[in-house]
Amino acid sequence: MKSIKCGLGLIAASALFSATSTSAWAQEWKELKNPQEIRALLSNKTLSGLGADGRQAVSYFRADGVGLKIVEGERIPRAWKVRDDGLYCVTEKDEYCFRVQQNAAKPSEIRATFESGLHELEFHIDDGIPKF
Repeated sequence: MKSIKCGLGLIAASALFSATSTSAWAQEWKELKNPQEIRALLSNKTLSGLGADGRQAVSYFRADGVGLKIVEGERIPRAWKVRDDGLYCVTEKDEYCFRVQQNAAKPSEIRATFESGLHELEFHIDDGIPKF
């Protein structure tokens, strides 16, 4: 009987830890909805991380809406904008729009989620961009 109580206590403690961890994790990311704030966050910045295809990518966002993505040495010109509803969009051959979250503890880390919700990507942001 003791092992059952101990087992239930362990399950309850595990569930409490899981709920607390999930709550802390959710609070770590702040959703950005203000178009001006998002534009300022991305303008003249370099983003690096894994793309939706799982390959390492670097993206540059000039303040004038011109962008460039480099994947495995391939240079992909693009345009970017922030919509009034707070989504940022990039246009290569097609247009892709994303919701943005910023890590509260590490502001140089963002999470971009496709408008459809299918993919969630994490990027590191650095100030500045090269000339292109």
